[in-house]
Amino acid sequence: MVYFIITSHPLRYPLQAIVSLGQIYGDVLYYATSMFDHYYKNLTYCRPEGYYFWFYFVFMNFIWIVIPGCKYCPQAPNLNF
Repeated sequence: MVYFIITSHPLRYPLQAIVSLGQIYGDVLYYATSMFDHYYKNLTYCRPEGYYFWFYFVFMNFIWIVIPGCKYCPQAPNLNF
């Protein structure tokens, strides 16, 4: 992928889109399975203190949604199918 970006290869946009959307999908799936276990099975994989949940689970994983989203959105108009 780095080679495609450096050489301005036309496939760099679809490849970046695939990687970015795959990362976002993985994070949403991680959130969904954790919330399912929390609400339906009453299983919690986090410490009971609130800041562990909000900082480590929500914020630190949300970064992995924001970065690929910022990478994908500007290149979306360049995708030609």
